[in-house]
Amino acid sequence: MIYPNNINVYINKICNLNCIYCYERKNDITIDVDRSFQFNNFCYAIKKVNINNITITGGEPLKCNFVRKYIQRAKSQGIQVALLTNGTLKLDFDIIRMISGVTFSVDGNEDIMKKHRGINNMISIYENIQACIKENCNININCVVTKFNLFNFEEGLLKILNISHIEKSLKAIRINAVDIEQTTIALNKQEQQILIERIYSFAKQVAYKIIISTNLVNKKHFELSGSKQCFKYPIWFDLSTEKYFISKEDQYDSIEELISRYIELNQRHLNSLLETINNNDIFIPAKGVQL
Repeated sequence: MIYPNNINVYINKICNLNCIYCYERKNDITIDVDRSFQFNNFCYAIKKVNINNITITGGEPLKCNFVRKYIQRAKSQGIQVALLTNGTLKLDFDIIRMISGVTFSVDGNEDIMKKHRGINNMISIYENIQACIKENCNININCVVTKFNLFNFEEGLLKILNISHIEKSLKAIRINAVDIEQTTIALNKQEQQILIERIYSFAKQVAYKIIISTNLVNKKHFELSGSKQCFKYPIWFDLSTEKYFISKEDQYDSIEELISRYIELNQRHLNSLLETINNNDIFIPAKGVQL
């Protein structure tokens, strides 16, 4: 397939946190709207082009009163549903049983989570992870690294790894350098190299087989290894506007229209970024479009 077999779906822009690096953090939208009709049309459209997987995100999707209804509609059309959540709101068993997996956001210990996300404790996150383990639901962890947690992001991850029976459900940990230009938060080139070294060191501490990845890559290796030819930008769908995109610069009314231009858009965005990167520099391939 020349395009991804997954679409990330923004079902709302409401969130209970105020993360320091979030592109939506100044959004004051508080109205929760039932968009079941639009969601049903979306499911029908992506099935027509053989896309069978979606990841529901937000905002915080568990702040949406209609998230169950959306998941049920997708499942009724044979679409596998994953959920991306900050993990601070209760994840009910009936939702866990309907979905293929959950990605939780964990940036470090409680001090870091308070600084990054305004979370006072991580009890709800641990309880939700334990509920997923109980229901044999796949778990992924996203960890965002800034200047604040570069040297201790591992603490929170190691605590997750020590949860009883986590090895049954944990499939991947993605440790990403923050994709933001704000110099008080973003990693410079030297810090990016430090992060890569610390990820290698962290991986050696993991006693069982899971995928550990990052959004950082060396340009020379990226081009010579064949990764450039295989790289695919993720596809997004905004339920409120009913627009499909890989970058908010280019939005489309139909998935067919985006797919017809996917190869062109994918290459254009990637080549435009590569032109700004020196040969041996580390960079984020999805920079600016991986929202």
